[in-house]
Amino acid sequence: MIYLDVRTPEEYAEGYVPGAINIPVQTLVEDVESQISDKSTEIQVYCRSGARAEAAKQALNSLGYSNVTNQGGISWWDGELNTGMQP
Repeated sequence: MIYLDVRTPEEYAEGYVPGAINIPVQTLVEDVESQISDKSTEIQVYCRSGARAEAAKQALNSLGYSNVTNQGGISWWDGELNTGMQP
């Protein structure tokens, strides 16, 4: 299972779900297949409020990803958040 944060890198650096990868929704179509090649992978998508996550979910579905859930805004996560840029 992959947590996919579709916010900007700056938003991501302020706090993200541990282990999440950051692919901004603006570059998702171009970049996702190089980072998530298995289209049956379970992907939990989130953003700040849920709107970008829904757009990302629809884009992923149109690319053939079959197991995508929109978790909405980052407030759904009840654990600790990591900070800093993606490694």
